[in-house]
Amino acid sequence: MADPNDAYARLVNILIGPLGVDFALISPDATLSDLQLDSLAAEEFVLLVAEEFGGDGSAPYELAEVPLAELAARLGGTEPTAAGPIAAGLGGAESSSGVGRVSG
Repeated sequence: MADPNDAYARLVNILIGPLGVDFALISPDATLSDLQLDSLAAEEFVLLVAEEFGGDGSAPYELAEVPLAELAARLGGTEPTAAGPIAAGLGGAESSSGVGRVSG
């Protein structure tokens, strides 16, 4: 079983590293919408997460409202969803065109 804290740390590193999100904005309860990523940053986030956790770089737009701790748990494979872990769901059938909705 994967350590959800490790997945969370990896997710935070993506946000503060390549995306330059202010660390003060990041908390386990924060959502991607709370971080107010513009559409380009949201697309880059999806690609970086796919690279880090596996997947093909597409993601359902519903991720915008998922708390970061829950997202990390799903990405780390510790919290299944109705459609399976997001790590597998990153390559799901939904279009990545909704990714721009992350910025709210």
